[in-house]
Amino acid sequence: MPSSTFYNLHPQKQETILSASRREFSSVPFAEVSINRIIKTANISRGSFYTYFKDIYDLVDYLMRQFREDFFDRIRMQLVIHQGDLFEGMLDLHDELFQKYTNSNERIFFMNLASHFHSDLSTHMQKTEEMLERFSSMESIVMLIDKEKYSIESPRHGMRLIECSFVLLRHQLYQSMVRGYTQLEANKSLKAQYEMLFHGVQHKKVGD
Repeated sequence: MPSSTFYNLHPQKQETILSASRREFSSVPFAEVSINRIIKTANISRGSFYTYFKDIYDLVDYLMRQFREDFFDRIRMQLVIHQGDLFEGMLDLHDELFQKYTNSNERIFFMNLASHFHSDLSTHMQKTEEMLERFSSMESIVMLIDKEKYSIESPRHGMRLIECSFVLLRHQLYQSMVRGYTQLEANKSLKAQYEMLFHGVQHKKVGD
């Protein structure tokens, strides 16, 4: 997380630094990200950078948190549009993000964050503060799900459903970029996965 010094900066200065960071992460693979280029673009000193962030991983964690919150905001909007239908909302969210990532810079940014998340998953899971924030954000999404349409036994059950939905969506977007799927192909693939998640694969017994 950024230091209090970063949060005390003028919002415009904060955005200048974050904009320079997103630009760097959108132009090269994660392994080639350069702090020198970030500070040059943001017009700050190297010493200043390290008073704001401990290291490059601290910065990427903050970018990931912003990315996740944007993700959650988008699904909240889709749930409002689809009146609580999570299945349809997630499919429309996929198409919305698929279109966004046709932009090469947005695509590289997404793939960099996705790769970093998977490579450092255990560390992320150990961050209690971040997990509590994520819990609160997801709980607000659960409240928007149509409980008449979906059997949500508890808030935690609803959060697990959302989490599984997000994992499948993120995986599908990543695979689409790697394999060059069209939006229609990607949507069809994700829909098949959601059919299994939401409706199951077990045959109903006679008389059920």
